[in-house]
Parts: sequence; structure tokens; C-alpha cells
Amino acid sequence: GEQGVRISLARNPEDMRVMAAARWFRDHGHFEPARGKWQWPEGYEPAQIMLELENRLDSWANQVRNRFLELTGGSKLAAQALVLRGLALAATGHVVSPTAAAADILGDPGAGVLPPSETWQRVEHAATGILLSIKAADYVGEFAAVRQGETGLPQLIDPCELDAALAEGLSDPLTALAEIAAFSADPVLARAAQQLMEAITEAQSSESANMQRAYLSTSTLLEGQSPRSVARAAENVARTANDAGFFRPADSWGEFRRVIEVLSVSESTDWTPEDIDDVSVILWQPIIRGTLRLHRLLAFVKRVMDETLTECERGQGSAGDVSHLKSEVKSHVEELGKLVTDLGPEWVNGRK
Repeated sequence: GEQGVRISLARNPEDMRVMAAARWFRDHGHFEPARGKWQWPEGYEPAQIMLELENRLDSWANQVRNRFLELTGGSKLAAQALVLRGLALAATGHVVSPTAAAADILGDPGAGVLPPSETWQRVEHAATGILLSIKAADYVGEFAAVRQGETGLPQLIDPCELDAALAEGLSDPLTALAEIAAFSADPVLARAAQQLMEAITEAQSSESANMQRAYLSTSTLLEGQSPRSVARAAENVARTANDAGFFRPADSWGEFRRVIEVLSVSESTDWTPEDIDDVSVILWQPIIRGTLRLHRLLAFVKRVMDETLTECERGQGSAGDVSHLKSEVKSHVEELGKLVTDLGPEWVNGRK
């Protein structure tokens, strides 16, 4: 066919020697003239034509192999499919270690990732499409199943090469995506890489800035305390207020309890803005998303505490124990309020 390899033989001395050697070896399986079934071709040296046949066969085999790799991409295509899947996993919030091996990327990533920020939605969409439509394991398996050589074992895929390609791709995602997009052996991979690269390029600066604002605001907000301690303080205030009928919004008690449960198992940030730049926002998606969720939860707690404090301050109320209870709630709320006074309005309104 048009994409095949054409091997030509002409009536010249070199090709005639090759054809004679091939015919003799086909009929005899050796190059010993004395043991031949028919007369050895006059003027030919056995050692010479045997060597010429071997060299020509090696040359033809290389032509076929090179053409195969040109059309299919070979093991490079498998490596690119693996890198693309690794970057798509990272972009969708899965934990992907910079030192991950091929087996880690090809396995089931599991569920439970947090939702992306608004600025990362296009990246999420492109990366999710890759995970759903491109089966990297099939690319790797296709070439691992190609058998050649005397042992008949797979020889086109080397796990060390795959791991090295993956490490390089994770260290510089945009360069890796650009190389995949420019590689024409597989249009599906190229198109998917191009779409993901464009989405990341568009979102990465905003996502990086968004993350750094979140870090600074969270650090100020917590004032050195852990989310767990804030949760405990808020829960104490809310229980006292709820028992007295002052908790507001009155219909948010169930949601408040769920938020407190999450905050109670949340960890403080152990990174700084210098750890993340425009490039690393891909691998840092789990931490970025966790930080943004922490903001949303604290914003909800702040709103509940503000409305509860307003309810405690409203009117003269009843005397005795109820008045004392109002004062106690107000005191606790004001103390907790100091932890959240620096939370910006954009976080309080839940838009981030």
C-alpha cells in the first residue's frame, strides 16, 4: 500500500549476489557448496554472498521498523499517552507525585476529589475529557505486546523509559503538552494535548494568584490557630445559642454541623506562596482546592456567627438566666469573630 515499505531489486551485480544467496539459503539452509542439491553459482564466494545477504536483510528490517515507528509513533506514542493521562489526573485534582511511576498513573485514581475553582473550570473539562476518552493503558499495552527477536519477548516498551518520560512531563507540563500536540502520529492525542495546553495557559496565572490570595487570607483568618480549634470554638458558641433559641439562621443548624465536622478534620496549610508558581498549579490542585474549600467553610461559619450575634443583641430579651445566656453567647461570638474579621467579602459571599 501507499504507507508500506517498497523493497526493490535490480539486475545489477550487487542485487544479483543477494538474490543468489537468498535462493541458495532457502533451498539448503547453509552456505556449503559441497553439500548442495544443485551446482553452486559460478564466480560467487560463499562467505561474501552470505555476508551481503545478512547486511541487506538488516537494512530492510530497519526500513520496516522505521516506517512502523513513523506511522505509529512507537514507544514514544505510548509514553506521550502516559504523560497526557498523568497531567490530566493532576489537573482534575488527583494527587500525582512528581516521582510517580507508570503503574501509578495507569491504575485507578479513585474518587473523592474536591471541585475546582471557577477559573479552573475549562481545564477541568478538558482534562476530564482526556481521562474518559483516551485509554493510556491501551497505548502502552499495544506496544508491549509487539514481540520480536529470538526470545519472542516484548522489546518495544521499556518501563524505565516510560517512567523517565513521565517524570520529565510532570516537571514541565506545558512543554510536554506542546510536544505531544506537535506530534502527528496520533491526531487524537495531539488534539487533546492542544486543548488541555490552551486551557491551562489561559487559567494558570489567575489560578496562581487566586491561590496566593487564599493562602494570605487563610493565614490572617486563622491567626496561628488550626481549623480544628476554630471549629471547636464555633461549635461551643452555636450549641449554647441553639439551646437558647438564638442560633441563626435557624434552619441552618444541620448544615452548620456538617461544616464543623469537616473543619474538625481539616489541616492547617503547611506551604507558602513561594512554593507555587504558574507552572506548579497543576500538580498543586489538591492543596489549592482544599484551601479554597477551607475558605468557603470559614466564610459560612463567619456568617452564622454574625447572624447569631445579631440575634443575641436584638431587643432587651428576658431577665435572669436568658440574659446571662445572651451575654455568654455574645462574648463567645465576639471572641470567635476576631478570627474571621479579615476574611474578604468575596470569600464571605462564597464566590471563591
